Amino acid sequence: MALSDHEQQILNEIEEGLIDHDPTFAKQVDAGSIYRTALSNLRLPIIGLVVCFLFMVVALLINFWVSFASFLAAIFFALKVEKGVRLMGRTGLQDLNSAVRQRSTPEDSA
Repeated sequence: MALSDHEQQILNEIEEGLIDHDPTFAKQVDAGSIYRTALSNLRLPIIGLVVCFLFMVVALLINFWVSFASFLAAIFFALKVEKGVRLMGRTGLQDLNSAVRQRSTPEDSA
């Protein structure tokens, strides 16, 4: 349910008051920091997934069962990645995407 204009104005005033009163805390609970934390929590499962796939291919030369164990580990890491992305949600992914785009776009110096 969307906020009315009056409710949005009150929320903006509270937010401005929080930023004026305690800027350090406001920076810590910024929406971007929440999504950065969620993304940093995804780093280990993503790295584990890539390593497991690489090891799975190499292990095929050694033994089928070693490769199969690596495949099971890759499934485990893939489920961890999926859970993390699902927890971030669509809004989090859109905010993260826009933050990355803003960071990668050069600022106009004119």
